[in-house]
Amino acid sequence: MAARRAKHERSELKFSFAVDQPPTDVFYAVNNVRGWWSEEIDGSADKLGAEFKFHYKDFHRSTQEITELVPGKKVVWHVSDAQLNFVERMRQRAEAPRSH
Repeated sequence: MAARRAKHERSELKFSFAVDQPPTDVFYAVNNVRGWWSEEIDGSADKLGAEFKFHYKDFHRSTQEITELVPGKKVVWHVSDAQLNFVERMRQRAEAPRSH
């Protein structure tokens, strides 16, 4: 019997947007992870090569590594692990029969 291997697909999610604020202010606001992700953060989110983990109840768990960091200008996070249970729940609700 041949061994089965799990197929791994790579996907990317990129965000880009414009705001009416100085670039350095935006950079520091984005990198203030504890300021806008109000739940549990473990690890460092402000150094190149650092890793931090986020979790919120059983809805969202993720691990991010900072792979690019240009102070005041750019940050890139690589999500190395994630469990987004809220996505599945939203899909189930959308597919559920509705009564009128």
